[in-house]
Amino acid sequence: MPGTHVRIWYNNQLDAYALHHHAAAEIVICMESTYNTIAANQLYQLNASDILIIPPLVPHRHLGGIKGTRFICLFDLSPLNAFEEFRALSSTMLDPIYLTRKSAPSLYLRVYESMMRVVDVYFSTQSTWEMAIFSELLNVFAGIGKDRLSESDNFSPAGSTHFQANYDKFSGLMLYLDEHYAEDISLEQAAELVGFSKFHFSRLFKEYAGTTFYDHLVRRRVRAAQELLSTSMSITEITFRTGWGSLTSFSRSFRKYTGMSPTEYRSLSEVKGSALHRS
Repeated sequence: MPGTHVRIWYNNQLDAYALHHHAAAEIVICMESTYNTIAANQLYQLNASDILIIPPLVPHRHLGGIKGTRFICLFDLSPLNAFEEFRALSSTMLDPIYLTRKSAPSLYLRVYESMMRVVDVYFSTQSTWEMAIFSELLNVFAGIGKDRLSESDNFSPAGSTHFQANYDKFSGLMLYLDEHYAEDISLEQAAELVGFSKFHFSRLFKEYAGTTFYDHLVRRRVRAAQELLSTSMSITEITFRTGWGSLTSFSRSFRKYTGMSPTEYRSLSEVKGSALHRS
């Protein structure tokens, strides 16, 4: 159906899929046998029932050549950006997420059950199917966020009001950085925004985001550049619009996190994640 935000394939082909990227998130669920995918320069060997979540814009390819079945799902997640919590969370989820029954049993079960409901709804003829699917996607990403913070000393979802205050402050900071990533924001300035010393802030930031403040800021700039590389904007203009002082530093950072130059990234053929339709 034209104008929808979801596309799901039941795939049993041996064909490989060449290296590509798209604006949609991709979720691969291996149903039978195995399936090998390279995403963000890492090989993921999926066994039956394993799940791989590939964030938007991440270069990836499916190796093929193995008999089996799997669901390949594309989701335009832009409707979820209406939720501030999702925007704050998604800014920390820039790497693929690989889920198995052994690696994270509770989270895996939650995601697997939600995705099976998504598949059932997609291939049904029920009305309001897309809303039903997005309610399940909210459950998936809420579960991922809750699981990531559950072991935290300062952000545990089951913690005290003190933990909630920390969560609110750093979620707010993520939203701020999402809008101001191109500015010259120092660690000291960011610490002041949430009311902590820079030393305490550095520890809390890594606990919340899973990386350092400066690494997060650079990766956010790279992600913005990835988005702009799908437009006709020149690479020089993208360099300065996303916060780099020189083309050299931009290219170096871009290659570090994507494994390719901006020109190579732009040249990749894209699956039509921006024009999803229901088949």
